[in-house]
Amino acid sequence: MQGALLLRAAAVLPVLLAVVAPACKKSRSEAAVEEQPPEENGTGAAASGQGEAPVPPAQPPPGPTGTIAGKILLRGTPPEMPLLQRGADPFCASREMHAETVVVGAGGGLANALARVEPGAVKGWVPSGPVVVDQVDCMYRPRVQGGVRGQTLEVRNSDKTTHNVNARRIPWGERRDSETIFNRGQPAGSPPLTEAIRDSDILKLRCDAHGWMQGYVVVGDNPYFATTDADGRFTIEKAPVGSYTVQIWHEVYGIKTEKVTVKEGATSAIEVTYDAEKDRPAQAGAR
Repeated sequence: MQGALLLRAAAVLPVLLAVVAPACKKSRSEAAVEEQPPEENGTGAAASGQGEAPVPPAQPPPGPTGTIAGKILLRGTPPEMPLLQRGADPFCASREMHAETVVVGAGGGLANALARVEPGAVKGWVPSGPVVVDQVDCMYRPRVQGGVRGQTLEVRNSDKTTHNVNARRIPWGERRDSETIFNRGQPAGSPPLTEAIRDSDILKLRCDAHGWMQGYVVVGDNPYFATTDADGRFTIEKAPVGSYTVQIWHEVYGIKTEKVTVKEGATSAIEVTYDAEKDRPAQAGAR
């Protein structure tokens, strides 16, 4: 009897091993997936293939600083800025406004140009406050300003009419926008619209309800930037000491650069000139 049982067990054992062994054994690919730790990007998060660049710190780095002061000029005859056709909206029509694509002041100074320390040239940091854009008299105010990746964009509506904020991304060095960041309506009296700034490019704001409305936020990794005033002048205060490049951006005339050396407690002056004919793209319009 015992001999018969042993013979039966011997016959069944190979079958059990054939069934159980595959269930306990992992394939090579499965083992590799389990054993391989997730790759990390610069922020310590698992990489996704489209990882964002690390956000700069929230405090200015220690060290000596100076000032960059300059003037941006336009040589030649600027295009005429026409009267905007705003009659379709009674609120907007209550005040006449001219296009502001190219605004030239005393001595050929070019307004609304953004001057900034080139990204990557110095240690950047993120200001605690938001980048504020307001809609006043059916125009974006300010029209052009800088921002830092990691800040929050805050769009307000001070008008007694409904606007539509269509935020588009323009890659640095290009003329045309490439994708929509957000597109939201904003009725009169509604709370500000907010959106995290994630990319170091140019945010172009436009209102689909009022086609003449355009504004720009030039985004980088440091807060050392300034927009030229009505006479084309700008001042960047508390810039880190050192030698680096200042980039100038204008919505029509594009990008120019200028080398600068900043010394502690001193003001470094620069002057950059655009040419009204050579630097103007053929497709540029007035708004």
